[in-house]
Amino acid sequence: MLLGAIGLPTLTDLIGGTYFCLISAPFHILAPLHIGLLALINLFDSTSTSIS
Repeated sequence: MLLGAIGLPTLTDLIGGTYFCLISAPFHILAPLHIGLLALINLFDSTSTSIS
């Protein structure tokens, strides 16, 4: 409590921040990959329908 008043991050702030980073980081990495994968599936889907 006292440390937070001074301006230093408390233990709960540090733990919370670390967990937030760990939870959000994979989403930042996976989101573009997921979008790219969807685009590829769309591309293959449209080409396969045009071939057949």
